[in-house]
Amino acid sequence: MTEDTPDSSTSQSPLENQVEPDENTDTNRIETTGETTEPSNEDSVAASHPEPYGIIGTYRYGRYMFITQVPFGHLIWDVFRVIAGVLLVAGILFALTGMTTPFVSVMSGSMEPNINTGDLVLVTEYDPENPPPLAGHGEIIPVDEAGDDYTSFGNPGTVIVYEQAGEDMPILHRAHMEVEQGDDWVADADPDLLAGASSCDEVTTCPAPHDGYITAGDANGQYDQVGNAPVVEEDNVIAIVQYRVPFAGWLRNMVEQLFFITTIAFAASNHGKNSW
Repeated sequence: MTEDTPDSSTSQSPLENQVEPDENTDTNRIETTGETTEPSNEDSVAASHPEPYGIIGTYRYGRYMFITQVPFGHLIWDVFRVIAGVLLVAGILFALTGMTTPFVSVMSGSMEPNINTGDLVLVTEYDPENPPPLAGHGEIIPVDEAGDDYTSFGNPGTVIVYEQAGEDMPILHRAHMEVEQGDDWVADADPDLLAGASSCDEVTTCPAPHDGYITAGDANGQYDQVGNAPVVEEDNVIAIVQYRVPFAGWLRNMVEQLFFITTIAFAASNHGKNSW
C-alpha cells in the first residue's frame, strides 16, 4: 500500500502570505507572491493629516487640495489670501473707528500749523451715545468750554468733520462754540475771530438760526460763520479727528493716482480741500 505524501513543489507555507513592514518607507507595503502595492498620492496626503483635523491641519490640507486640484490654484489662492488680509484689516479698523474709510489725507493749509498739508489723519465716527473704541469719550468739546484742560492738535477744542449745505465735500475744522437757537453768540465770541464785526447785527448767522456749532480753521483767522457758512448742526457732524501721521497723506494720494482710485475730498473752508 502506497502512502500519499505532499508534493513540495505545489504546497505553500502558511507564512508566505503575510504583512511585513517596509523599513524604507513611511507606510506599509503588502507583499504577496511577487506583487507590491504602492500607496496613492491622495492616501499619502490623508495619512499625513489624520482625523480629526485641527485648525492648522485643516487649513494646510484645504490649501494643498485647492492648489493641486484647481487650475491656476496657486495664483488664485495667493490672490484670495491678499483679499482676505485686506478685508480683515478693514474689518478691524471699522470696529475700532466706526468708519469704512477712517484715514484722511489733508490737502490744504487751513488747519496749519497743527494739521499740515500732506498729513494723514485718523478719524472716528461721531456717535456720542455709542462711541467706537478709538473715539474716547466721543463728545465734542468746543474751544470756549475746553479751556486748558482739553487740547486737540495743539489747541483747545475738538477738531470735527462735518457736512455743509452747498458744499459737495465734508469740511475738517475746529469746533469753537456750541450755540442754541436764538443765541447772540457774537457777544461771547473771540473778537480776534470776528473779522472786525462788533455786534450780532453785523453777522448774518447771528442770532443763531438753530442749535449747533461755530467753527473755524486754525489758519483762517476768523469764524466760518462770519462769512457765508451756516451754523453747523449736530446731525451734520460725521467724525472726530483723533490722530495724524505727518506727510503720510502724500503717499496715500500717490497710490490713489497710480491705481485710479477716486478721491473723496474734504473742503477746508476758504483755502482748499482735505481729501478722504
